[in-house]
Amino acid sequence: MPTSARTSTPTVPFDDLDADQPKASLPPVTTPAAATATAQASPAPAQSPVAARLAGPPPRVGRYEVLERIGMGGMAEVFRARATGPRGYQKDLIIKRILPQLAAHPDFVQGFVDEAKILGMLYHPNIVGIYDFGEDHGLHYLALEYLDGPTVGSMLMQLRNAKRPLPFGAAAFIAREVCRGLIAVHALQDVRGRPMNVIHRDVTPSNVMTTRAGAVKLLDFGIAKISGSENVTRVGQIKGKAGYLAPEQILGGVVDGRVDLFALGVVLYEMLSLEPLFHGEGGDMGAVYRTLEKPIAPPSTFRADTPLAFDRVVLKALAREPGKRYQTAVDMERDLDAAFVESGLSPADVARVLAEIRSLRPGRPAGSAAAP
Repeated sequence: MPTSARTSTPTVPFDDLDADQPKASLPPVTTPAAATATAQASPAPAQSPVAARLAGPPPRVGRYEVLERIGMGGMAEVFRARATGPRGYQKDLIIKRILPQLAAHPDFVQGFVDEAKILGMLYHPNIVGIYDFGEDHGLHYLALEYLDGPTVGSMLMQLRNAKRPLPFGAAAFIAREVCRGLIAVHALQDVRGRPMNVIHRDVTPSNVMTTRAGAVKLLDFGIAKISGSENVTRVGQIKGKAGYLAPEQILGGVVDGRVDLFALGVVLYEMLSLEPLFHGEGGDMGAVYRTLEKPIAPPSTFRADTPLAFDRVVLKALAREPGKRYQTAVDMERDLDAAFVESGLSPADVARVLAEIRSLRPGRPAGSAAAP
């Protein structure tokens, strides 16, 4: 069944996991039971994000050797790490560890638990893989697949700097692969065969990664919604990033998997235009207003290589009324696949396009991101 979250106004804080710090201050744990549980877990002392950066990465997290810190967000820090074993065995991977100052907050811990549960049930070529879920010195962590390519967000920044477009066929391919991952996510069932109604809620360019082999992976299930989870979205709270939220999320309507398809439509539009669709003046609230009111021009009006049929795919994904949008990821994937076939590119062609984008530098005069 769809989930819902009611709010009287869109002027509410956003859970932006890419921010350096949480948007809102967290209430202290004051109940005796919670204090006892916290003491038993023996979490590491709370640190500000700045202090954590200055302290440097830990030498190990659980059984994994930490090689370097890759980044830090509002909820977790991310390390490149290595698992080792007998006779010289080693495997590089990613460690995502909850920030120390959030380790005693049940909502954030439950978000980690939910992410582990979802990834533990998924084995799909378009979803980042999970190897392990554990706790080290009171801090929960995920051991995840190491991916050797940039995010779509980084890729689009390179293209903007170099003033080069992404071929429409490559955009269709990336969106199709993400859609295939969403098909698996939305179809998840529990051990009794009951639908789990999982919603990713954070489909953005920074959460889609490409690899050197040309694969496309959906990342970061940290704010995903699961039916029956203890991590409940409270009244007056929106989970997701402004500019990628569906109108029903902003207005407190019924929320289901179609919000992920709207977000993917925003990402697809951004891949074609190289500019965020709803961002601009006014920060988060400006993005909210534009999500609800901004006229959306068909991609063919600014991209001559975009077929008119593809306009219909993009605009249907971006329909503000959920009933006029794609109803399932299966339906959207079918149209994206047809668009990719029409482009004349193959997956190998797209891999070459992505490799050329990785080599671009701002102002580089030679070459282009066009298909071979």
